[in-house]
Amino acid sequence: MSGEFLTSSITDASGSAIIGDNQQNGNGGNSNKEATDGYSATVLSFPSGTGFLNPTRYISPLRDNHSNYNAVAKTCLLLNQFAAHGSSKASSEDENNNAGSMEYVESSSLFHDSTFAQSLSESYAALLECISDHNDRRARIVACKTVALMARSAFARLRKSPHLITGNNYINRLDDEIGTDIPMSLCTAALEDTDDGVAATAMSSLGIMVLSTTSTPGTLVDDELSTEVRSIAQAGGGQQPYAPSLKELVDDDAATQQSELQVRIYENVICPRLLQLVSRFMILDHPSHVAMVIPILTASLVYLSKTTNNNKRRVGELDYNSLIEIMVKEILLPWMQQSCVMTMGATTTAALSSIRLIHACPLAPWISEVSHWTIMVLKEECSNNCLEIQLTTLATLLVASRVIPLPERVNNVFEFVVDRVLELPSTIMAPSGIVSAGLLIEIDKLGSAHYRKPIRPSFWSEIILGFFMDGPVGNSSSSSSESNIRSQTLTKFLKSYKIVDILEDKCDDDTTTGTQGKIREELVTAFCMVAFRVGRRHRSSNLIGRQEELKEWVRLSIALLTACSPCIDWGTTSPYMDEEMTMLIACQASYTRLLQEVVHTAGLLSAESISLKMTPFSSPPHILWDQMEEASEYLVQFDTMPLMDTSMTEPIEILMDDIVKREMKGAGVVSHHMRIFLMSLAADQWIQARHVPAGKVVVSSSSDIGMSVDCAKQLLVTISPRRMFGKVVESNKSQIENYSKSKKEKYKKFAQDTVSVCVACIESIALMACHYTKRFGSSNDTKAVLNYAVKSLQGKSGNDSDAPILPVCQAAIERIQSAFQKGDRIATDSILLSPLVPDDFKRRRIVSSSRINQGRDAFNEGYVMQLSRQIISSRADRCLYSFPSVHTLSSTVRKQNWLRLSLPPLPQSQNPQISVAEIPRFVWGSNVKICTAGSDPVAVTLANSMCRSMRYDGEDEFRLMVTMRVHNLTAVGIPNGLRLELGITEENIGTSADAQDVVSLEISRSLTEGFEILIRENTFGSSVVTYEKELKSGDHLTWAMMMNPLPMKGTISLTPTIIFRALEKEAPHASWVTSDTTKNEGEETSVTSGNSKTGSEGAGEKEKPGNDQKQDIVITGEPMKLPPMIGLQPCPFVFFRDSLGDVDSFRFLWSRMPCQLSPVKLVIDPIAEEKPNQFYDAIRLASISTVAFKGDPVAGGMITRLWSFMSPKGKRAMFVLGEQEGDKSKTLHVRGDDKDLLLCLAGTSNSRNALISALQPGFISALQEIFN
Repeated sequence: MSGEFLTSSITDASGSAIIGDNQQNGNGGNSNKEATDGYSATVLSFPSGTGFLNPTRYISPLRDNHSNYNAVAKTCLLLNQFAAHGSSKASSEDENNNAGSMEYVESSSLFHDSTFAQSLSESYAALLECISDHNDRRARIVACKTVALMARSAFARLRKSPHLITGNNYINRLDDEIGTDIPMSLCTAALEDTDDGVAATAMSSLGIMVLSTTSTPGTLVDDELSTEVRSIAQAGGGQQPYAPSLKELVDDDAATQQSELQVRIYENVICPRLLQLVSRFMILDHPSHVAMVIPILTASLVYLSKTTNNNKRRVGELDYNSLIEIMVKEILLPWMQQSCVMTMGATTTAALSSIRLIHACPLAPWISEVSHWTIMVLKEECSNNCLEIQLTTLATLLVASRVIPLPERVNNVFEFVVDRVLELPSTIMAPSGIVSAGLLIEIDKLGSAHYRKPIRPSFWSEIILGFFMDGPVGNSSSSSSESNIRSQTLTKFLKSYKIVDILEDKCDDDTTTGTQGKIREELVTAFCMVAFRVGRRHRSSNLIGRQEELKEWVRLSIALLTACSPCIDWGTTSPYMDEEMTMLIACQASYTRLLQEVVHTAGLLSAESISLKMTPFSSPPHILWDQMEEASEYLVQFDTMPLMDTSMTEPIEILMDDIVKREMKGAGVVSHHMRIFLMSLAADQWIQARHVPAGKVVVSSSSDIGMSVDCAKQLLVTISPRRMFGKVVESNKSQIENYSKSKKEKYKKFAQDTVSVCVACIESIALMACHYTKRFGSSNDTKAVLNYAVKSLQGKSGNDSDAPILPVCQAAIERIQSAFQKGDRIATDSILLSPLVPDDFKRRRIVSSSRINQGRDAFNEGYVMQLSRQIISSRADRCLYSFPSVHTLSSTVRKQNWLRLSLPPLPQSQNPQISVAEIPRFVWGSNVKICTAGSDPVAVTLANSMCRSMRYDGEDEFRLMVTMRVHNLTAVGIPNGLRLELGITEENIGTSADAQDVVSLEISRSLTEGFEILIRENTFGSSVVTYEKELKSGDHLTWAMMMNPLPMKGTISLTPTIIFRALEKEAPHASWVTSDTTKNEGEETSVTSGNSKTGSEGAGEKEKPGNDQKQDIVITGEPMKLPPMIGLQPCPFVFFRDSLGDVDSFRFLWSRMPCQLSPVKLVIDPIAEEKPNQFYDAIRLASISTVAFKGDPVAGGMITRLWSFMSPKGKRAMFVLGEQEGDKSKTLHVRGDDKDLLLCLAGTSNSRNALISALQPGFISALQEIFN
């Protein structure tokens, strides 16, 4: 990272764009005075040679006040390379060039700590001298940036993990220089240098050391605005804040050291001088200078606000609120108000800083004016043609609009954002690799993987959250006025011509590869899902005490449902048994679920309703429609809600009547499953609307209530069993002959279930009419309803397909006639329901059957749809967590900080059952090994761990870091240094001696059956580095290697080799010479290591007369085997939202994995307590990769646990654990999309036992019992 920063720094300091500006750069001191029209761009040559030499020999230009700028810049480049790559006495040769080898090692660095620290210290001193004394302003500028970059890159290297490396890991001198001396010198330059450009650069260099690039959400130094904007603009690309990652498992993270450095600089250097710094930079007049200093000043003020309690902390004579007000009114506002093309960089920076300060001071009086100008600047910035900049600016605009009143927000921001979103493609490129939950579209000829992610759902989610949750409403003082403003504004927005055009499909949709359906489907899905999740928020507490909030939500939801009701007509009819994973089905399922929630909240749906109790009978087990089953299971635990007033229930009745009428026209509701859900819901609403008023004592006759005969007639016609069954048969007519026998049986069962639901609805409506007759006497209305009900059940079409219907309908008619003829009065507090309605609610199994035959296009569409749903849910959850339920306050004061940038804590219900903190973090020997013997001249310690690596696209990627430390144990130095080699061997599972047992052979057969068995040789690789100078007695070297993503095709072994370079040969040993002694034995004895694994010698050079003979001594250490699960991480697609995982996404992937092992039977290990567990790292990995769900009974047993992993190469491995009833054994089912990965994890007895020990400690695989 440091090399990247310095390259840009030198470009800024010497490039034509800045150097040509005489007003900014002045005359440049004494160098290049002849360049009157600006200085030409400097061309710097890299130092010759392959190794990094001692940089202190090149720092003389820094100490010379009159040195040439080119010499200073070249020295700074060399210093940056040295700080990034290691010891000046090391020559790094990354040799992965063996024939047939793989490049396992991406980069390596060799460090000799003492010389590295000394060189850095001298370099820092020279750079600080250049900053304070050099005559050329450009030299001072580049020196400021260089010293900041060197300090930041070196600080994390000062400390090594005590779990991996022993010895002195803390260098106090450098720590003081980096944490105190360098920041103080930069701060002094910022305050005292008379050149504005140098002063601004010195301040921005403090920003290089302080502003975080790998921040941890929730910490003091986190850039909360950047995190929030990134989660909106890059949703689906990077990792979400609540998602599990290997960061929870690493014991040494560079971000920890970086946070410590940031806090030290804030507390000891910047904050005590913040008033002087703000005053110094208030007089800047160049836009580039202003843009450089605003970020660090803003971050310092934000930090001050976080660490101040009750405004008691003061800076000089001012409290931090006053200082922030000066910053806003004297710097930020003036620059935003004079926005133009020439000042766009400064004005945009000022706008972003304004949002951060609004969040720091949510009640400040200047918020209204500042937010207005911020939005103006951001809207101008949206004209940028770069798609990434557009997305970031739109996300920032939505965040900034949260603080303005709702009507103004809709007119000035939402309508503008809608126009821009319509211009966006459906998907864009996502970060490559496993850092992203994006969809892998293709791998090009160069081996580069191209990922895509949905782009619009996060924006739709933020827009609808603006109506339901975000921002102030206006100047109204009453909560009733507030709720009316919200619903009225939403209704007006949904009727705007842009939204109407979207819903009527008049907008051109981008159809990029891998995208989902139409933009209108995305909009309805996002709007309905967010509204549903907001409604569920109210159920976390006493619903009766929150009637105003409930009414507000119901009004908003009714407006949304009414506007989006055309979605029930979208699409074409598909076969009843086919599972469609499209955005259209997601849209219709979300609409149906929201409608059910609204009807229940309004008191028009009881816990005994048909649409709740018979949800498992309403559709086959399809993933998207199973969410209705989950919703019904949740609602049946609540008592019937109190009936809301007429102003709330009447719009619901009108909406339900409109839906029934739509079903009567033309093709009606296109989806079979949506049709049965909506019609049963309409029947329940009709029954409950009649039942609640009938229970009132003051009601004297049925005419006071009304039977709504016309509505009942239309409803009974639509849910006629023959009509509904006929539609199912018609949709499958062309495919029924191609069904297998088992699928035909399933089809008959599900079709019969559809008939049962329809009959139950009709019978329950008729029983309600009987109830009215018995209480109020017979009337024309009740007779009409009864007649229509019986007619709906009667009749013969002459079609053989009616055979399954006749017995069910006839039995229902008989029960209706019997109920009508009985004269007993019925209790008013109960509803007569059909006997077909079950008493208990039972969920079906969650794991879907195989869908691998659906094709790649169907998989892509389903994947993007599932990811879009998770993005929508994550945006809604983040908002709801930011606004916890406060029952004692009215809605006008329930939210104070509308920006909600701070990461809210995760509710206890969303935390995993097993915490990683409860599992031991480290066991010595599991990932650290001493590879040499006690009598060897050196001690070699080899360690491996997963470390976070910051990528150039801003994503965090976890790579395997292998660290080798070599200690000189001899009493003398090693004069010519050492050559270190790391041999890497990846074993082929097929030829491994550990894969010849019965279970391993069966697993191999199950993966290779029907395919050509691939037999390959073991794969080798190596990396070499040379330290050419003397290694003194007791001294040590540290070699750190960053590995490329592991292929995970077999067990990997690491073998260290130490070569003593060019040692003098010992003199020949004296010996008695006899007649039996050969000439060679008497002259010389070879020198080898008696305790190492292997020892050898080699001539350093050919023997020449008069020259001393040299030899290389080779010591090969014991190899270290890497754990089979190393490199795996939680699947980012399944664990996109939080640590609980998404069961629907798991089901989607599980049913579409092409590779499957024979189920492995697990039995209790009788000696488990006697074995030391060396797999704690794997157990911790398995714990964060566990998908949480309620175990459900299935045929033959119960599914209890689910796991989902992804390999470094982007391949998936998924596991399902089943328990047999009455049996202590368990069954492990394994699926994935790569045979090599599954063989690597379970193809040998050792790897399989390690896997089982991680997933289910205390169990082992049965030796003989393999079953299908």
